[in-house]
Amino acid sequence: HISTRFVLNHSNNPSIYIMFNIGHFNDGKLSKKIDHRALSIQIINYVIKEEEGGSKLWYKLSNNSQYYVEYTIEIIYNHQINYKIQKRYNEFHKLHQSLLETTKNDDLYDILKLPGKTIFKSLSHGFLSKRKKALNLYLQELIHCNTAFHTILCYDFLQFEANLPAYLLISNDLLQKS
Repeated sequence: HISTRFVLNHSNNPSIYIMFNIGHFNDGKLSKKIDHRALSIQIINYVIKEEEGGSKLWYKLSNNSQYYVEYTIEIIYNHQINYKIQKRYNEFHKLHQSLLETTKNDDLYDILKLPGKTIFKSLSHGFLSKRKKALNLYLQELIHCNTAFHTILCYDFLQFEANLPAYLLISNDLLQKS
């Protein structure tokens, strides 16, 4: 899979990158990996949005409108690429469950601490600030856990393939030597 992408680099100069699929497996492992030491991931804010006619019920307020929270994650790689993605809590939960099921590593239960679901949904600033902080901690634990981080599930969640040019990726051989 090859595609091109027009982006603005850190000095706002336009660049065109040829993007290569980084999701190819080599004996069940990624053939190229992201160097987590050059990566900064942080939830920078959250927004309460109204559901647009979907069937998902996340939050119901007194006027019977349906609301959900979307977290904006800023990803900076190697001080060259900066992009933002939006994720809902249920996407974090789905990633977490999938990682636990596919990696078959019992240590992940102790390493990765996803904040739990709540019975009664809250849109209060206090609750959402605490959840944002807990999700940020989860992201930091995730990028430092090789078993979970270097998976197609995680790379897809963080949308590396769509946003990082192939030349920034490090082959497994170089990554293992460092």
